[in-house]
Amino acid sequence: SMAVYIPFDIVSQRQIVSSAAPESAATIARHIVRTEGVRGLYRGFAITVLTYLPSSALWWGTYKAVREAIEGSAPHTPMLAADIASGAVAGALTSTVTMPLDTVKTRVQTQAHSADGQGALGLVRVTRELLVAGGASALWRGVFWRATHTVVWGCTMIVCYEQLKRWAVKPRARLRSHSRH
Repeated sequence: SMAVYIPFDIVSQRQIVSSAAPESAATIARHIVRTEGVRGLYRGFAITVLTYLPSSALWWGTYKAVREAIEGSAPHTPMLAADIASGAVAGALTSTVTMPLDTVKTRVQTQAHSADGQGALGLVRVTRELLVAGGASALWRGVFWRATHTVVWGCTMIVCYEQLKRWAVKPRARLRSHSRH
């Protein structure tokens, strides 16, 4: 899925940081391919994978742990409230912990070939330049908005996911109980 996702991420990130007049995604994608080759659509592939794999593992692990803690300590909590609380905690924690990876990923993805023909900077150099220019705090620049986005996304996604699971299981449970009689 990353092979499909990353080009969309690259184009959207380039649209965000572009100072030129608004351009369509197709125009930006054609420009990337023309100036950087198809490889330009996969800039930062490794850091993107290294960002999303731990993010996903941390999100789902946190969600499960918080959900089980709520069920264990407050068993009468409405399912919707438990879903929202668990998704919010998972989103806030995950986005904060993985923010440095996301910052570096975004910097790698949004750079174009330099005018001197040297090409884009590598992962290590991008990280070093970030740290020199802004110190360690530069790696967490924008964390509040990323956390807000991840909390809203996580709550919305998990409420839909858990509700779909409940709907899918409910008919089967009814069928089993009717077949026993």
